[in-house]
Amino acid sequence: MKIGKNNKPLTAIVCGFEHSGTTLVSEILRQHPRLDSGFEGGFLLNKEPLEFLNFEPFYSNLKGGWQVTDEDLKYICNSETWREVYQKLREKSPIIKNKTTWLFDKTPRYMSKLTHVLQQVPNVPCIVIYKDFRSLMWSSFKRNGQGKGLTLEQWYEQIFPITTDVTLSYAKSWKKAMENGLGDRILLVRYEELCINQAKISQQIFEFLGLEFEESFLSFDKPRYGHVYGKEISTDFLTEYKQHLPEYICQEIVEKTSEFKDWLWND
Repeated sequence: MKIGKNNKPLTAIVCGFEHSGTTLVSEILRQHPRLDSGFEGGFLLNKEPLEFLNFEPFYSNLKGGWQVTDEDLKYICNSETWREVYQKLREKSPIIKNKTTWLFDKTPRYMSKLTHVLQQVPNVPCIVIYKDFRSLMWSSFKRNGQGKGLTLEQWYEQIFPITTDVTLSYAKSWKKAMENGLGDRILLVRYEELCINQAKISQQIFEFLGLEFEESFLSFDKPRYGHVYGKEISTDFLTEYKQHLPEYICQEIVEKTSEFKDWLWND
């Protein structure tokens, strides 16, 4: 694999905790006339493009999220550089209408291997989204507990320890990337601040990418993917966990994530 300094059309990486607002940030970025993307990528978790052909669930997710075929992906992954991969992806994906546009790759799991990912594509900036660990755990219960017929206690016993460990591994991966001198390429964005100070934080994101910002980017007439609720940024779910998670669970979350206590949000 040849590592090049120029990785256009790849212009940005978006990653973060699972279900922390990465799709919302993608929708905001997609409003810019020079940016576009499918749902998720995952290429850069591998060392070589051809490895992606057997890399599930990302292979199947990318097929659906970018609307490419198996044959397309064989062509895309038969590349010598990551730049070539993204050039071919732009060429083959029917959802990318403008074939000269720049791409961003939104893949939450990139945060779990952040140093590796950033070293794959030098000079590409990265937006890392995070939110309060208690809110993340409440989201986990709704998806992996309530959504699968588990009671809160069953989720707490079966799912909570695993989710906590995975979430902490993401945070520690970010910390390692900072220690490895990659901080100048990383913009850390707190989801709660984005929801409350929409224009200010969004402008910071676009300035970090070297692009102009317009407040019209904060309204989505037709969100491309259903993970964005409504046509604009909402604050409705920021503290939902307070009404549902017992104090003993909230306290355990605070204790387990104390290394990143600054990431807790107190409204």
